[in-house]
Amino acid sequence: MQARRPMTGRSSDCRIRMPGVGCGYNGRWSDMPLRRRGFLLALPALLIGCVVPDEVNAAGLDQTTKRRIKAITNVFEVGGPEADYGYVEDLRDGRGFTVTNYGFCTNTREVSQVIQRHAARAHRSQLTSFLPRLPPHTNGTDTAALKDFPEVWRNEAKASHRLGIACEQVADRLFFRPAVKAAASFQLIGPLGLAIVYDTLLQHGDGEDADSLGAIHARTVDLAGNPEQAGELDFLFAFLEVRRDVLTSPANTATLEDWQASVTRVDALQLILTENPDLEPPIRVRNSEVDVTIA
Repeated sequence: MQARRPMTGRSSDCRIRMPGVGCGYNGRWSDMPLRRRGFLLALPALLIGCVVPDEVNAAGLDQTTKRRIKAITNVFEVGGPEADYGYVEDLRDGRGFTVTNYGFCTNTREVSQVIQRHAARAHRSQLTSFLPRLPPHTNGTDTAALKDFPEVWRNEAKASHRLGIACEQVADRLFFRPAVKAAASFQLIGPLGLAIVYDTLLQHGDGEDADSLGAIHARTVDLAGNPEQAGELDFLFAFLEVRRDVLTSPANTATLEDWQASVTRVDALQLILTENPDLEPPIRVRNSEVDVTIA
């Protein structure tokens, strides 16, 4: 993936552990905030949700918490908690048109998949006329061949909520479910850890390059140890510092200007981590550029 723009009960003396997930909480179950207990108990179903068919949303995580996690990243991307499904622009980056706050590009199959899902629900969609001009039929980078695409996309996003549903389904498969898997493999338990991993994956991608989510995680473990060793909060603070370093000095210098301008999203995540580590509503997302409260 290319980098983006935009349990069972235990005795009271036992640390909380999940086979195959690890432990990022060094306290007792009875001392764990109720919200974190609920998130932890949901993890087995949540992981099952990572491998179910695309039509099923990431299961196990209550939809309200999932919505808030996505809303945090939406604030960074579009300035508010709601997704912007009508966004479409030629960023002149060789990827054709970029659509929605998720950064789907016409040079990949992402946009085609959204259109196909949308058409299956809407039954009639003018967007289907563009499918022959999108991958896998063409490379999707020729915006001249897609000259009417922006207007049709915006009109359908405005006219029907079904296009937004299709966007969320594809985004869950590409970003949210992989973020759930990554957070579990990183031994993170709390919902804020998932929110931080999700936001990082969406911006940095989950590839193998030096600026990716995996590279940031590896550097964090080298610096602070894993969450069981460091404690989850300290691990997340260290993770965000490493991410800040990547944003200010990325290995891929093509992203330098845009990523340096986005360092403020790390500022906001650090404030949430300091003030609201259990991600209890209302969630205030603020930095030098935004100040938004998520209910």
